[in-house]
Amino acid sequence: MREEAIRKAVRSARSEADAIASEVDGEIVEATVVDASRGRIAPVERSGDAALAATPAPEPTPAPRTGVEPGDVTVSVDVDVRYTMR
Repeated sequence: MREEAIRKAVRSARSEADAIASEVDGEIVEATVVDASRGRIAPVERSGDAALAATPAPEPTPAPRTGVEPGDVTVSVDVDVRYTMR
C-alpha cells in the first residue's frame, strides 16, 4: 500500500510541475531530487569497543501482543520532488 501511495504522489507531483511549466512556457527536463522518507537515522557514536563491552546487555523484554482486526486502512505519503525546468 505504501508503494502505491508513493507512485500516486510522484505522478501527482509531476502533473503539477508540468502544469506550472506549461503556464510559463517552460518544460520539465528531469527530477533532481525525489524524497519520500519519513526521517533520517544518524549513527550513534561510541567511545570505543572497551566501553561497549564493559556495559552488560539488558535482559530482553517480551514484545507486547498485537491484535489484528479487520477494517479500512488509510495510507498517506508526502513526497518532495524537485525538477529542472528549461
